[in-house]
Amino acid sequence: MKKSNLTDDDLKAFEESIKGARRLKQPTKVQFNQKPKPILKKKIELPEEPINFEFSDHLRETIHAEDKLFFARPGLQHKLLRQLRQGQIRQSAALDLHGLTVNEAREELSHFLDHCVNNHYRCVRIIHGKGHLRSLDPPILKNQVNNWLQQYPSVLAFCSAQKRDGGTGALYILLKGRE
Repeated sequence: MKKSNLTDDDLKAFEESIKGARRLKQPTKVQFNQKPKPILKKKIELPEEPINFEFSDHLRETIHAEDKLFFARPGLQHKLLRQLRQGQIRQSAALDLHGLTVNEAREELSHFLDHCVNNHYRCVRIIHGKGHLRSLDPPILKNQVNNWLQQYPSVLAFCSAQKRDGGTGALYILLKGRE
């Protein structure tokens, strides 16, 4: 133990200076509940007019099952994108596309995005899956969803979800509000 260079006068002066001081309470830990609303399993009835956006199925790149996805339009704040990647933005809804054909998935995704934009949702989650993991073929829905989301004008950014939310089989999507 290191010997102190303080004199008795120094210690008395210190004790006098802190007389009446109280110990601070330990900070309360805050936990955020980021559970999304239930996954939508049925077709959504839109209260407002749909955006009427047509998706192209032409793939510009091929994504594999374990590839992490990331897309962002220019001008977004780095802090916002970091929060999206870390799953820190509250998700208003989620859509599960498992088991759907490409045509069914395209229609469900279009309705879902229209609904979310019309209701001013900021962040949603889409579960596209990883395809057949034993197959050497790239996952069809993952590739198409990656392609379609980049085409949809109200999608500001998207990225692969955290492991707790589906990992590389799901996406967090950041939307802009309807103008």
